[in-house]
Amino acid sequence: MKNINKIRLVIAIMTALISITNVKAQLLDSTDFSFQVRLIVDANSIQGTDTSYFHEIHIDLNDTINVSKISVKIGTSLGASDVENYDFVYDVNTFLPHGYSYYREGDLLTLTLDKHAAGIYYYEVKLIDINASETNPKKWNTWDQ
Repeated sequence: MKNINKIRLVIAIMTALISITNVKAQLLDSTDFSFQVRLIVDANSIQGTDTSYFHEIHIDLNDTINVSKISVKIGTSLGASDVENYDFVYDVNTFLPHGYSYYREGDLLTLTLDKHAAGIYYYEVKLIDINASETNPKKWNTWDQ
């Protein structure tokens, strides 16, 4: 009887270890999120000059398990990061650069990246997991909208 209990205990431990290993091996991919961009007019823009806009990125995460960072690039051409390039640490909304903000409600993130003059911008967002693996980037631009 004691041997049967020992065998059951070993099986239970092995099952638990396999489950933990499967969770750690679960990698993020590009289907784990979608995003949209909103340009918010800066209320402090001086009349008669170019209007500036805050770039607000809304990300809908399908799952938050293993998300470590959200990488955001804004450029003046496809794949460029000449305007903004920042990795937001998941669930950290303090010590951000001036003009940046991070807000999360459930699986929805709102990231703000400073303000810039009106123009055509290209956006790229990807997730980085706890093992530093990155999803394929998702892209969007103001020209196509």
